[in-house]
Amino acid sequence: MLKKLLLLNFGILARCLSLLCIPIIVDASTVLDTIADVRILSAEQAGEARPVDLEGQVVRMHPKGYGLFLFDGEAGIYVETRVEGEPYEGVVAGDLVRIEGHTRPGHFIPSIVPEKFERIGHAPLPEARPFYLYEMYETKIDSDWVSVSGRLTSLAVLDVFNVILISLDVNGVEVYAQIPYSDAGLQRVRELMFRLVAFDAVAGSVYNKNRQLTGRIFFVNSAEDLVAHANDALNDDAPVYAIHELMQVGARLRQLVETQGVVTYVSESEFFLRGEQSSLKVVPRESPDVSLGDTVTVRGLVWPQPVSPAFRAIQVERVSEDGLPEPKRVELGQELDPGLNFELIEMEAELVDVGKSFELSLLDVEGRERVTLLCRSGTHVFEAFLPPGVIPTGLSPGARLSLTGICQLKIDPRARWMPYVEGVSLQLRGLDDVEVLVAAPFWTTGRLVTLLGIALVLLVLFLVWVMMLRRTVDKQTALISDQVERQTIFDERQRIARELHDNLEQGLAAMAIQLRGVFKLLQRVSDKAENSIRKAIELGGESNVELKQHLGGRLEEIAEDSAQSQRSLRTAQGMLTYCSEEARASIMDLRGGLLERMDLPTALEVALDPITEASGARVNLRVEGAVRRLRNATERNLLLIAREAVTNAIRHGSPKEIEVVLEYAPLALRLSIVDDGIGFEAKAGNKSGHFGLVGMHERVESLKGRIEIVSEEAKGTRILVELTDTSEWEKQ
Repeated sequence: MLKKLLLLNFGILARCLSLLCIPIIVDASTVLDTIADVRILSAEQAGEARPVDLEGQVVRMHPKGYGLFLFDGEAGIYVETRVEGEPYEGVVAGDLVRIEGHTRPGHFIPSIVPEKFERIGHAPLPEARPFYLYEMYETKIDSDWVSVSGRLTSLAVLDVFNVILISLDVNGVEVYAQIPYSDAGLQRVRELMFRLVAFDAVAGSVYNKNRQLTGRIFFVNSAEDLVAHANDALNDDAPVYAIHELMQVGARLRQLVETQGVVTYVSESEFFLRGEQSSLKVVPRESPDVSLGDTVTVRGLVWPQPVSPAFRAIQVERVSEDGLPEPKRVELGQELDPGLNFELIEMEAELVDVGKSFELSLLDVEGRERVTLLCRSGTHVFEAFLPPGVIPTGLSPGARLSLTGICQLKIDPRARWMPYVEGVSLQLRGLDDVEVLVAAPFWTTGRLVTLLGIALVLLVLFLVWVMMLRRTVDKQTALISDQVERQTIFDERQRIARELHDNLEQGLAAMAIQLRGVFKLLQRVSDKAENSIRKAIELGGESNVELKQHLGGRLEEIAEDSAQSQRSLRTAQGMLTYCSEEARASIMDLRGGLLERMDLPTALEVALDPITEASGARVNLRVEGAVRRLRNATERNLLLIAREAVTNAIRHGSPKEIEVVLEYAPLALRLSIVDDGIGFEAKAGNKSGHFGLVGMHERVESLKGRIEIVSEEAKGTRILVELTDTSEWEKQ
């Protein structure tokens, strides 16, 4: 008993503090037994899933059973679907229920997730408290059970949500309510259109993702809950006013009145009347059964608008058929006449553009597409709207048009003290309201811009083509210059080669012949002298010892001088042979050589074949790696080194097999020549008259490489040439 008393006192205290908007701290383990206890929780506290055990009455069910609004006589709250996610079955508004569950933050205020749901009875819905306009944006009335009164002004069926959305005029403020759809409900709402009605509903909130209130919507259980006010009698006599007299001094806004005019335009949801001095926009309860030119009487309520009043017609009565009305001819000046609002007018204008717009209001879901003509008349630019589904043809910007339609003026919202008109739009009735007076000129702004764009593109392409052509010409000029230069160099090389062949090589050949003759002559003279001295020694006998000794010494001197002279001649002959070979190689290189026509491996094969064929030795040429071209001078030196090494091996080593390996590495190149000849002492390789090894060293040094010569007697010779970095010698 004491525990219940404490909980009761705590609940009373919580409700008092909630009314004072003072938050209190509730222990997370405390079971919340009133809706007010849940509503005072912050979003963070409600997110802790605090326990709930309370009773209340269902005041509204979700149309499909997902969620409900619960009211306990003091406050309301939203109850989500069960933990299992199943909808509530058989639960209706008025059921008394007990809920055990936990809290959730909700999207605007905390909500409840039931774990146990029990129906404990049923009772009539409680009496709702009145809703006041000052509560329109009060956050604390969310989920309250309230009573709303106002004049029903519009309806829309939202098929996607299966609801009827209605709007009401509550003392000049537009208020929206939602009703579950049914055919009977829709018919009832239509019957009550423009009537003063009252209904009980749940005050719902429209909010954003930041939990901020942005609007108000009321949830009604059924269209049957809409009750017409008893004092809103539509059959009472109504005073008759001319259209221009509506909303003048003495008029009552909520008084039923009657007026008359000639129909100038009819659409699905509205029509326009022309009176004696002004025109009127009329919104009937149902689709109007009137035609252009009909004189009709309308009975209903005045609907205030910014420029001139409109009318909500409860009854529409056709009086007579007077024929099509003539539009008023107008010219838009600097100032727009407010008396033209809702009037059928005719005017001339220039077509600026043809576009599309959507006829969309707050009660529309998808809207209807319609063609919009953007026009200019004087200093005014305005839009002329064709009815939905009407598609014009043959209209181009720049055309001069005659337009007929309903004029609708727009006021400057900043001028609150007077209806200062700042803009106009025209509602056309069909294609007959558009007459082309002067066709659009061919050279429109759009076409000129397009032409200029094409010309600019062509100019850019021409400039690009000129640049590419110039680059091509420059390349061709450089190529021709290079070919001319190469041909000139080639001709000069041919001339030098001829000169070398005719002079140097022939001179060297003659010198070689002379040296061979001198060598033979020296040998004969030496042999004759030696023979003469030997005969003299033999004739002198044993008695002349001194003469014999003298002649023996002379014989030794002659033999030594002859050997020395022969060595000098052989040295000269070797130098001459080397020079002759170098001269022939230079002449071959000047004449183009092998490397002008083929790569290094092929040139090696061609150059070594004649040498090996004459000697009988077998040469194996092997190439490893990807072959790449080097500069001509580099490949020539390598070719000459290989040829010199093979020639020396054949001349001095008597080999049976020579292996030449050319290895291309990514950044290096290696050339090795290995033979199985008799070998020699490497230190003695540079003996007088043998210039081949010296030349190989000099060639390798010019290439910034290294050479290694390994030779042993009876074991052959190995020569390795390595270029460790060929980037400098790569052919560009």
